[in-house]
Amino acid sequence: MKLKFYREEGNDYVRILTQDGRELEFDYIEMIRHIFNDKKIEEADIDAQYSEDEANSIKVLISDISESIETLFNDDEDKDNSLLNS
Repeated sequence: MKLKFYREEGNDYVRILTQDGRELEFDYIEMIRHIFNDKKIEEADIDAQYSEDEANSIKVLISDISESIETLFNDDEDKDNSLLNS
C-alpha cells in the first residue's frame, strides 16, 4: 500500500494505492486496514506540484509511519516466536 499525494486546482488530495493496483479515496480506516494487512507502507507518490520542502515533509511522515509499522510487526513476531519456544 502506498499513498498518492497530488494537487488539482490548488487543492491537496491523497489517494490510497493498493497492492492489487486499485486507487481508493483516502480514508483513515481504509489506510490502517491496508497497512495492517500489508504489514508495510511503501514510499509515497508525490505530485511534482509540491515544493521540495513539502515533498520532504511527506517523505519524512511516510518514513516515520514505516518505521513504526516495522517495529510493531517485528515486536509481534518476536512475541509469537517467544511463545512458540516456551
